Amino acid sequence: MLRNYLLRNLIKKKLNLSKPLEEVRKDVRQFRIKQKCRESTYIESTIINEAPCLWVVPDGCDTNRFVLYLHGGGYCLAAYDNTVQRTIDLAENLKMSTLMIDYPVAPEYPFPSAIEKVNSIYESIADNKQVVLLGESSGCGLVLNLMVSLREKKKRQPVASILLTPFLDATYAGRSYTIMKEKDPFYVKPPYIISDYYTIGQNKKNPWISPLFHDVHDLAPILIHVAEYDTLADDGMRLYEKLKKAHNEVEYRKWTGMWHLFHTQHDLIPEGKRAMEACKKFLHDKLVSV
Repeated sequence: MLRNYLLRNLIKKKLNLSKPLEEVRKDVRQFRIKQKCRESTYIESTIINEAPCLWVVPDGCDTNRFVLYLHGGGYCLAAYDNTVQRTIDLAENLKMSTLMIDYPVAPEYPFPSAIEKVNSIYESIADNKQVVLLGESSGCGLVLNLMVSLREKKKRQPVASILLTPFLDATYAGRSYTIMKEKDPFYVKPPYIISDYYTIGQNKKNPWISPLFHDVHDLAPILIHVAEYDTLADDGMRLYEKLKKAHNEVEYRKWTGMWHLFHTQHDLIPEGKRAMEACKKFLHDKLVSV
């Protein structure tokens, strides 16, 4: 549709990621979103295991059942103000208490700092709670790493996980990375691939850096959404195939004509709204079955 084409190209024009990291960070900070929420929604900033976190609790919800939200940004970007509004949007649209972790990012905090922080926070708060993990882009890698870590430690899995336009392969081996360069508004041209700051000196095939390469048996149910016009689309598709082969419970949806992180425009495009409704249904279906 013309509307989607125009919005996709507007994003591409306004957010140029193909430049040095400090310039990208400056641009992202300037994309300040005016915070808005319902009067009945409770918001609290807190510190958990020395990391800034945010609770958003809609009216009628409690923190015994909650979404743990891990934002994207190539493990290098963290615009707190914008992430606050995204957390509010998720909590109110999913009708679930939501906890956002402002995890440490590279290059100031290199691999595996983010993984260790997220895992330690989850293990300190998840006992006797019903938790659904939700990641966007690189946040999906942190979700998958957490699930694998819990399995290896023989600890209880979350109720379920939701992966939205996941970034899971730092080798960029997916075919979509080649064929969708011109259509992806978030495509980053070498040598300005920001996730490279996270992987400096590391083997990019290390599954803790590229979670797509993990052994994925015995994981909690997972919902994967990918977008047609996303260079990372094949990351989600390949994970789906691995999960099915390992006999996991997994749902997969490829959204035609959509782009990376299109869910965040749910107030502008009907596909974004339908995608969030699908996430809400998946989440509540899994909680009911616990």
